[in-house]
Amino acid sequence: MMNFVAFRQFVGVLLFLWISRVYSMDYPAEFVQNPGGNLALFGLPGYSSTPARQGMPGFGLSYVRLGEVGMQAAGVAAEICLGCKLVNLETSRSMAGRVAFSSSFLELDSIYRRVYTELDFSVSGTWFAVGAGYGFSAEWAPGLDHWGRHRYKSGVALLWKVLSLSAMLSGWTDAPWSERDYYLGSGVDVNGRFAGFVEWDGTSFDVGCSVRFEFLEVRSSYRFPEFGMALSLSFGLGGMFAEGAYGVKSSNWDWFGFSFSKQIRKKTIL
Repeated sequence: MMNFVAFRQFVGVLLFLWISRVYSMDYPAEFVQNPGGNLALFGLPGYSSTPARQGMPGFGLSYVRLGEVGMQAAGVAAEICLGCKLVNLETSRSMAGRVAFSSSFLELDSIYRRVYTELDFSVSGTWFAVGAGYGFSAEWAPGLDHWGRHRYKSGVALLWKVLSLSAMLSGWTDAPWSERDYYLGSGVDVNGRFAGFVEWDGTSFDVGCSVRFEFLEVRSSYRFPEFGMALSLSFGLGGMFAEGAYGVKSSNWDWFGFSFSKQIRKKTIL
């Protein structure tokens, strides 16, 4: 039988690894299946997130690793609101604008490096959110070559009561139009306590849900017919949040990640 000291240590490890809430940060690498979906209306930005989000000022750090191939990425992100009146940070939709910044460093073993930086802008009202983003990627193979690429994003969301319909388009300027990425999706959020989403990227569906308690949130998502799943357990206290997540993609690639974020609680930003 586990004694009290061992049990306390076990709980401490869980709390250290699995901490956040609705105010999460998307992970800074394309191999991650974000547990909350790429078209979520709130949250700090990541590589795959839509720019059409409603503002919730804050900043955060994240890390993710794909162990089988030695790939890992670390990122920082922040966002501010322009003329936002944040009466209720989690449910208010009377917002004017959002500016979000993210930057990440990705490493693939010893053969590849990338620094990716993105700036997103969006405006939103009671029934819509629309946004655009620009990213620059500095890439190099150590000791061999280096190059730069430009990336674009655009997104839109239509809101009606607890429902949302969203779309996002992204791509690289040096790639043909046929290679662009897009997402279509729908979501539901009931009083901030239960949420669910369905997204389609042209090849597979992502389906996910989350249940939130006072301090704890559980989020999960599943991908098919291309197999994938992600799970995160979260906890938040006093405007500070942390999250631990684990996922499997393409049947045999498993990844894990964690993030820490801080929410800025002010009634008016700028």
